[in-house]
Amino acid sequence: MLLSFAVIALIVIFSNQSKSSASNALPSWSVTVHYEFGTGLVPDAQVYIKKDGNNQFNSPQTTNGNGFTYLTNGGSSFPNGTYQVSATKFGFGPGTPVTVVISGGVPTNPVTNVNIGTPE
Repeated sequence: MLLSFAVIALIVIFSNQSKSSASNALPSWSVTVHYEFGTGLVPDAQVYIKKDGNNQFNSPQTTNGNGFTYLTNGGSSFPNGTYQVSATKFGFGPGTPVTVVISGGVPTNPVTNVNIGTPE
Protein backbone atom coordinates (compact mmCIF):
# COMPACT_ATOMS: atom_id res chain seq x y z
CA MET A 1 0.00 0.00 0.00
CA LEU A 2 2.78 2.41 0.92
CA LEU A 3 4.65 1.53 -2.29
CA SER A 4 1.54 2.25 -4.38
CA PHE A 5 1.14 5.62 -2.72
CA ALA A 6 4.81 6.49 -3.44
CA VAL A 7 4.46 5.52 -7.11
CA ILE A 8 1.29 7.59 -7.49
CA ALA A 9 2.95 10.58 -5.78
CA LEU A 10 5.92 10.39 -8.18
CA ILE A 11 3.63 10.22 -11.21
CA VAL A 12 1.77 13.33 -10.02
CA ILE A 13 5.05 15.21 -9.42
CA PHE A 14 6.46 14.33 -12.87
CA SER A 15 3.16 15.15 -14.52
CA ASN A 16 3.04 18.60 -12.91
CA GLN A 17 6.67 19.30 -13.84
CA SER A 18 5.96 18.40 -17.47
CA LYS A 19 2.98 20.75 -17.58
CA SER A 20 4.99 23.50 -15.93
CA SER A 21 7.96 23.26 -18.30
CA ALA A 22 5.69 23.09 -21.37
CA SER A 23 3.87 26.28 -20.40
CA ASN A 24 7.21 28.09 -19.87
CA ALA A 25 8.61 27.07 -23.26
CA LEU A 26 10.18 29.98 -25.13
CA PRO A 27 8.79 30.94 -28.52
CA SER A 28 10.55 29.79 -31.62
CA TRP A 29 10.69 31.48 -35.00
CA SER A 30 11.92 30.07 -38.28
CA VAL A 31 12.24 31.65 -41.71
CA THR A 32 12.01 29.61 -44.90
CA VAL A 33 13.34 31.16 -48.10
CA HIS A 34 11.82 30.20 -51.45
CA TYR A 35 12.68 31.05 -55.03
CA GLU A 36 10.49 33.48 -56.94
CA PHE A 37 6.76 32.73 -56.76
CA GLY A 38 7.27 30.53 -53.67
CA THR A 39 8.83 27.57 -55.45
CA GLY A 40 11.70 25.46 -54.09
CA LEU A 41 13.94 26.19 -51.12
CA VAL A 42 16.99 28.47 -51.20
CA PRO A 43 20.15 27.43 -49.36
CA ASP A 44 22.75 30.06 -48.40
CA ALA A 45 20.38 33.03 -48.65
CA GLN A 46 20.79 35.98 -46.31
CA VAL A 47 17.73 36.60 -44.10
CA TYR A 48 17.17 40.09 -42.72
CA ILE A 49 14.82 40.93 -39.86
CA LYS A 50 14.39 44.67 -39.46
CA LYS A 51 12.51 47.00 -37.20
CA ASP A 52 12.55 50.71 -37.97
CA GLY A 53 15.22 50.01 -40.62
CA ASN A 54 17.63 48.36 -38.17
CA ASN A 55 18.70 44.72 -38.26
CA GLN A 56 17.39 42.63 -35.37
CA PHE A 57 18.15 39.21 -33.82
CA ASN A 58 21.71 39.01 -35.21
CA SER A 59 20.54 39.36 -38.79
CA PRO A 60 21.48 38.82 -41.47
CA GLN A 61 21.50 35.09 -40.90
CA THR A 62 22.27 32.51 -43.58
CA THR A 63 19.79 29.77 -44.43
CA ASN A 64 20.97 26.20 -44.07
CA GLY A 65 21.13 23.64 -46.90
CA ASN A 66 17.35 23.22 -46.69
CA GLY A 67 16.53 26.92 -47.00
CA PHE A 68 15.72 27.46 -43.30
CA THR A 69 17.10 29.65 -40.55
CA TYR A 70 16.03 29.51 -36.92
CA LEU A 71 15.85 32.55 -34.70
CA THR A 72 16.27 32.87 -30.98
CA ASN A 73 16.49 35.87 -28.75
CA GLY A 74 19.20 34.74 -26.37
CA GLY A 75 16.83 32.62 -24.31
CA SER A 76 14.18 35.33 -23.93
CA SER A 77 10.82 36.04 -25.50
CA PHE A 78 10.90 38.23 -28.60
CA PRO A 79 10.26 41.97 -28.11
CA ASN A 80 6.79 43.06 -29.20
CA GLY A 81 6.62 45.03 -32.40
CA THR A 82 6.26 44.92 -36.17
CA TYR A 83 9.19 43.52 -38.14
CA GLN A 84 10.04 43.28 -41.84
CA VAL A 85 11.55 39.96 -42.98
CA SER A 86 13.33 39.71 -46.32
CA ALA A 87 15.94 37.57 -48.03
CA THR A 88 18.67 38.12 -50.61
CA LYS A 89 21.08 35.92 -52.50
CA PHE A 90 23.84 36.82 -54.93
CA GLY A 91 22.56 36.52 -58.50
CA PHE A 92 18.92 37.21 -57.58
CA GLY A 93 16.92 40.41 -57.33
CA PRO A 94 15.35 41.52 -54.07
CA GLY A 95 12.21 39.80 -52.94
CA THR A 96 9.19 41.41 -51.30
CA PRO A 97 9.52 41.85 -47.51
CA VAL A 98 7.00 40.08 -45.28
CA THR A 99 5.58 41.79 -42.20
CA VAL A 100 5.62 39.81 -38.95
CA VAL A 101 3.97 41.07 -35.77
CA ILE A 102 5.22 39.92 -32.38
CA SER A 103 2.68 40.14 -29.60
CA GLY A 104 3.10 38.82 -26.09
CA GLY A 105 6.69 37.86 -26.96
CA VAL A 106 5.58 35.41 -29.65
CA PRO A 107 5.57 35.88 -33.45
CA THR A 108 2.03 35.74 -34.84
CA ASN A 109 3.52 33.77 -37.73
CA PRO A 110 6.27 31.60 -36.15
CA VAL A 111 7.02 29.95 -39.51
CA THR A 112 7.68 32.82 -41.90
CA ASN A 113 8.01 32.22 -45.65
CA VAL A 114 9.78 34.76 -47.87
CA ASN A 115 10.73 34.75 -51.55
CA ILE A 116 13.88 36.03 -53.21
CA GLY A 117 13.58 37.91 -56.48
CA THR A 118 14.09 37.03 -60.10
CA PRO A 119 17.50 35.63 -61.20
CA GLU A 120 19.68 38.37 -62.63
